[in-house]
Amino acid sequence: MEEPQSNPHQNFPKKNNLKNKIEAYSLRLLLKRPYTKHKLEEKLKTKYPDNKEEIQEILIELENLKYLNDSEFALNYLEYRQKTSPRSIQLMRYELMKKGISKENIDSALSKLEIEDDVLCSQALNKKLKISNKTLSHKDKEKIYRFLQSRGFDWSSISKSMPIQNDNN
Repeated sequence: MEEPQSNPHQNFPKKNNLKNKIEAYSLRLLLKRPYTKHKLEEKLKTKYPDNKEEIQEILIELENLKYLNDSEFALNYLEYRQKTSPRSIQLMRYELMKKGISKENIDSALSKLEIEDDVLCSQALNKKLKISNKTLSHKDKEKIYRFLQSRGFDWSSISKSMPIQNDNN
């Protein structure tokens, strides 16, 4: 009696099977939220440290399929940051560089949005105050100044955004 043959898929090298696992994991991550190429690569190398070649191949495939697009990520990130938690252009540039976005992609996204620090500073101030006609004490102004400074704004942007009041506080 002849022995049944083993599963033909078992004859493939483990790399292909592993590559499929890495691909599936990558897609699961990208379904949850967008990633930059750099951050996804870090995540994959953490989980699969011995498979750098396969990871590079998968990253190239994902870029070709437009699942990874750093310039689009930068644009979306800047739009989101501008709406939810405005920060200075310099600080947002730094945040994007930490995420592995190239200087060219950052500059391109910033030029498409045409945003200025003064406008962002005003947005952050209005969000913090909620009411722009509120009378501020000297202590309140100091707190707001520190808040805006922590968001990366310089003195000139802050002073243009601060409400002018005719009191001697």
